[in-house]
Amino acid sequence: MKKFTMKELIVDKIWLLSLLIGGLGTYTYLYSLKIGLFSFVQAMLSFTIVIPIAAGWLLFKEKLTVVEWLSVGLITAGIILYSV
Repeated sequence: MKKFTMKELIVDKIWLLSLLIGGLGTYTYLYSLKIGLFSFVQAMLSFTIVIPIAAGWLLFKEKLTVVEWLSVGLITAGIILYSV
């Protein structure tokens, strides 16, 4: 694995973009905590694991096991039940 110096990271556009996106995500999360209930924001945050799984299945044709499908279903069902 290649090691990077701080100077290389500062000028790397991909690294800077990921830093910007991470900062935007943190700001959005903190703003959500300010205007919403903590328990609801945390429940919605658990849905972020479903998005990459769905993207992998849809875009990259990855195979999911029964346990993975059950996990996605339980997470989704939990969020739906909580929001009702």
